[in-house]
Order: sequence, then C-alpha cells, then structure tokens
Amino acid sequence: LGPGGYGSPTPEGLQAASQAALEGLTLEPSYSAKAFAAALDHVRVGRARTVLFWQTNATAPLDALLEGAPDEKSLPPGVQRLLLHTQTQSQRELECASS
Repeated sequence: LGPGGYGSPTPEGLQAASQAALEGLTLEPSYSAKAFAAALDHVRVGRARTVLFWQTNATAPLDALLEGAPDEKSLPPGVQRLLLHTQTQSQRELECASS
C-alpha cells in the first residue's frame, strides 16, 4: 500500500510505470502502476511466465488505441473466452446495480 495509504504511489509502482512507459504504456502512479508492479513481480519470481495486464485506461477514449487492433475472432480461443466472460460479468453487474 505504501506509507501514504491505498491511493498513494509506491516506489515499486513508480518503477513499474517507468518500465511501462518504455513500451508506450501510460499508467497512473497509484492503482494501475501498483497492479503492473505486481504483474511484473509474478514474472520476476517465477510465479508466472506470462501475465496479461489489462489496462482499461479508465474513461479514456479507446478509438485511437484500437486502431489497427486485431479482430476479436482472430484472438486465441482462451482470450476470446476471457473477453466473453468479462462482458457477461459486466452485464450482470450492471443489471444488479440497476435493480
């Protein structure tokens, strides 16, 4: 969490954000950067060989980011299932929230 609390940056998060920036990924310094730091740590300590880091960019427009992206049907089957599960879960949460 860091000395400043949940919403405060940590040294690990700031380092992860710097590393992400080298690849063109912009992370905000607390929540996304901390999550990315944890993902990098999973790989570093051998808990995972590959990690999918899903950066939603909160409310940022996605049109520019999706330009040239592969069609959903061309993605590996496991990724397609993950997307379907995520969409289904989001729909359920919206339905519960509006009830």
